[in-house]
Amino acid sequence: MTDETKTCERKKGKILVIEDSIDVREVIGAILELEGYEILFAENGEIAMRILHSGENPNLILLDLRMPVLDGEHFLRLFREENPNHIPVVTMSAGKPPVEVIAECDEFLAKPMDLETLCQTVKRYA
Repeated sequence: MTDETKTCERKKGKILVIEDSIDVREVIGAILELEGYEILFAENGEIAMRILHSGENPNLILLDLRMPVLDGEHFLRLFREENPNHIPVVTMSAGKPPVEVIAECDEFLAKPMDLETLCQTVKRYA
């Protein structure tokens, strides 16, 4: 375990990681699994909606904004319309998100993000 991952506190929770880059998904998943979180993966918003419609109820959603099929901005809009319970959504992107996305998400992480920032953010919500 690196010094950066030591800053994460072990806590159980389920996190849905919606990210089209397999490398980014694997890194985020590996770090958060080491910290005791259960991780669900989706490579785009359409797959994420299927996961949520199947009855999965994550404590937190980590959402990439730029993806094929159903991007993060459209996923977030649909998710907020359909979801009567508030599940925190942290958006992630290399670019600046639209104002509408900032209003709908709980927090924004700029890519590339450092592991300490990721862990601290997850700890606040999951």
